[in-house]
Order: sequence, then structure tokens, then C-alpha cells
Amino acid sequence: MGTVIYNKKMTKETLFFNANIYSKYRAELMGVATLFIILCHMPAQSVAMPSIMARIIGSAGFGCDIFLFLSGMGMWYSMESVRKGDINIFKWYYKRYIRIIIPYLLIVIPICFIHKNDFITTIIRATGFDYFVFKYALWFVSCILVLYLITPIIDKLLTSSIKWVYCFILIVPCLLFFYINIGDGIINNWQFVISRFPSYFIGYTLGYNIKNHRMISITNMIVLPLILYCILYFFNHKMGCNFTLFWLQGIPIMTITTLLLSKINNSKINSTLSFLGKLSLESYATNVLVLPLMKSWSWSINGFSINWGNWTFYIVGTILCLLISWIVNQFSKIILNRIIH
Repeated sequence: MGTVIYNKKMTKETLFFNANIYSKYRAELMGVATLFIILCHMPAQSVAMPSIMARIIGSAGFGCDIFLFLSGMGMWYSMESVRKGDINIFKWYYKRYIRIIIPYLLIVIPICFIHKNDFITTIIRATGFDYFVFKYALWFVSCILVLYLITPIIDKLLTSSIKWVYCFILIVPCLLFFYINIGDGIINNWQFVISRFPSYFIGYTLGYNIKNHRMISITNMIVLPLILYCILYFFNHKMGCNFTLFWLQGIPIMTITTLLLSKINNSKINSTLSFLGKLSLESYATNVLVLPLMKSWSWSINGFSINWGNWTFYIVGTILCLLISWIVNQFSKIILNRIIH
């Protein structure tokens, strides 16, 4: 029988990785999340596919949780300017809000006119917090804006010496609040939004480790979330519970993707994903608000339909939405460069 040689270096490299790769591949990961969001909306747009495929693709909504993790990480970096006293909290709020609201308005305001929304509805939608008033709004925008509001409050907790204790304390109520059956109404919107907070909290808590190139365990970022996912999945389907599971899918899949990107290190793949990542907010908004408008187009040539199972509509429409997203992104940069100093 052969002799097994115990290699400490190999074991460490196998079980741990440098947390900074989340930051190094942030743009690419945003692109991956964008692709997941585009995929997960396919069943809702009646794209024909086998039911098992629809269930799998429909669960790709964890792409939003990847966004939230990366946003939490990014906000930890951003809050350093406040911690050091370089800017005050009001300027921090302004810069964070304006970076979201400008591209958002460039898409939402024309949509309001197309739908002939009244003045009050348009004003409410223009704030970005409209998901807490209307069901059809962009929930992710409202979610991230609320998280920005509470970030200076949780910063003290999630940068303390017992930050993981506080992180756990923050996550548990989010999960339990979603579990409670309150009934229909706007409160359900709050339940849905708050249930997605854990990814942001975890990304924020890891901010220090990521910036300082600390080693992080594959067990903590992949194995344990998947084990917890299986446990809560069992409770949901066998015990009638209603725990949210997106964050437990998003974090391990994001981590696996990050490790793969670091191993493959293909410039073409990285540049393509980075391009999509830069359009993440705009592509999300156009996919939800603009793409459905294209469904009513005549997808036929000389009376012959070319929209087989809505695939043509979704593929061509998505490409057009990405083009619109790029245009909006470019205009947003021009505006933001003029109003942010």
C-alpha cells in the first residue's frame, strides 16, 4: 500500500482562500448575478420550457443576493471615508442615493409616461422607495435604498470585535419576520425585502477581511450555507415552514464562481462579465420594466410567427434591453460627473 503524505500547505490552499478575491472579481460577479437575474425572469415572461427547467431557472433569483452581498462589501469600503472623517454622513447619504436614483429615473420616468401614471404615482415611483407602496415596482432598488439608510447604524455593530455575533443577531429576525404569516398587503413587501437583508449583512461583516486579504474558510462560505439550506429546505417542504433560502444559494454559488474565475483567469470571460456587471442596475430595471413592453410587438414575418415559445421575444428583447442599459449607463455617468464632487 502507498504512503499518504500529509501536506499542510496543500491542505490550507484547499480549505482556505484569500477573501480579497471577492473584491478582485467584483465586476465579474456582478455580471454573473446579472445573467442569473435575466434567466430567472424567463418563466415569468412565459418562455416555453419543461417544468423542471422552469423551476431550476426560476430559482436563479439568488442573483439579487449576490448583488446584495457585493453591495454590503462595497458599502463597508465606502463607509471608511465616514469613519476617517473625510466626509460627513449627510454627504455619504447623498452620494449613495444619487448613484442609484439617476440611472433609475432615466428608465422609470419614461415608463411612467408610457403607462400614463398620474402625477402622485410618478412622484412616488421617482423616489425609488415605491415597492413599499406598489406591488409592481422594482423591489431591489427599494431594498438597497433602505439598506443604505440603516448602514451607518449597523456599521458600529458589524465593525466591532464581536461583529459576527451582531451579524447573527441581525439575520435571525429577518428570517423569522419572513416566516410569519401576516396576510396580504404592503406588509408582505416589507417581509420580502427584509428577508433578503442577510446577504448584505454578511458581505458587510466580511468587508474588513476582504480588504485586508484575510484567509477565509471554504467550509464557512460553501459547505455550511449549503447544509443550512438543506435543513431549511426540509422544514419548508416537510414541516410547512416558509423560510427564505435565496441567500443560502447565492453565497455558496457566488463563492464557487469566484474560485473558478480565479483559476480560469480568462481575459475574454472576465471582460464580458465585467461589462455586464457595469450595467447591473440598468439591466435589472430594463428587464423588469422595458422588456414586457416588447411582448406586445408583432413577432412575425408575412404572417409567420418567429416567436417560438416566446424565445425570440426574450432573447432579442434582452439584447435590446442591454443596449438601452448601456445608453442609460453612459448618460448617467455624464450626469453624475457633473453633480458629484
